[in-house]
Amino acid sequence: MSNRLIWILIVFSFGVFWFIYWTYFYIPSKIEEKQRQEQIALEQKKEIKLVEIKELEKENEIKELTPQEKIEELKRINSFYKIIEIETDVFYFSKKDNILEVKLGEKIVWNFDLVPVDKLSISRVYSSWDDYYILNWNKKYIYNSVSDLLIELDLTIDIDYIKRSENLYIIKTQKWSFIFDRNTKTLEYFTFFDDFVYYKDFYIWIIKKDDERRLKNLSISSIKGNSIFKYNPKTKEKKSLYETNLDLEKIYNLWDEIYFIDSNSKTYKLENLDQ
Repeated sequence: MSNRLIWILIVFSFGVFWFIYWTYFYIPSKIEEKQRQEQIALEQKKEIKLVEIKELEKENEIKELTPQEKIEELKRINSFYKIIEIETDVFYFSKKDNILEVKLGEKIVWNFDLVPVDKLSISRVYSSWDDYYILNWNKKYIYNSVSDLLIELDLTIDIDYIKRSENLYIIKTQKWSFIFDRNTKTLEYFTFFDDFVYYKDFYIWIIKKDDERRLKNLSISSIKGNSIFKYNPKTKEKKSLYETNLDLEKIYNLWDEIYFIDSNSKTYKLENLDQ
C-alpha cells in the first residue's frame, strides 16, 4: 500500500471521526447545556405576588401627662371648632363669626363656610406626601401644602378617595373614576375601569370575577378570582398579572411600587412586577 493511499485513509478516518463526534456528541451536549441554562433562568424568575404590608408597632413611649397637663390639653382642644390629625400633620378649625378658618400647623389654609362638625373631613391624597382632600359638607377641595394651592372640585358625586399621578389626580367615586389635570384645571370622567393607576405604558387595575361587562368589553374569558390586570391602550395588549380571592378596594402607587387596600383595610404590595 502506497504512502499516498495511507494518508488518504488517515484523513478520511479523521473526517469520519469528527463528523460522528460533532453530530452525535458535541451538538447534543450544547443543546442540553442551553436547555439547562434556560431551565435555571426560568426557575430563578420570581413570580408576581401580593405581600401584606404590616405596620410596625411604634416603639416610642407615649409621655404620660400630669393632671395639669391634661387640663391644658383639654382646654387647647376645646378652643378649636375641630382638630384633624393626619400622621404628623395637624389641621385646626377655628370658628370666626360665620366662617371657619383652617390652619395646617401655624399656616392658614383657607376660610371655609361654617358647617356642622360632622360634615368636615380631611384625608391624605394617595401617592403624595403634600396633597390633601378636604370635604366641607358638599364642597370638595384638593389642597397642596407645598404650593399652598387650594382647588375646588366641581363634583356632586361622593368621592371614595383621591390619588395623584404627576400632574394628574385620579378621583375614585362610587360610580367611576375622574381625571383632574391640575395644570389645565380640566375634569373628565373615565368609565373604562372602576379604578386604576398609571404604570409606564400600561393601566393597572382590578377586575372582579363577576364584572361581566368589563370582561366582555375586553374580550376576557372568565376568571377564577378577582384579577389584577395590565392593559396598554395603544397596543391593546392585556394580561392578567395575579388572581386572588381578596376583596381589593383601592389601588395606588408610590414611585414604582403598586399597593392595594382590601375591604379589611389591610395593605398589600404587588411584588416582582418587572420580572
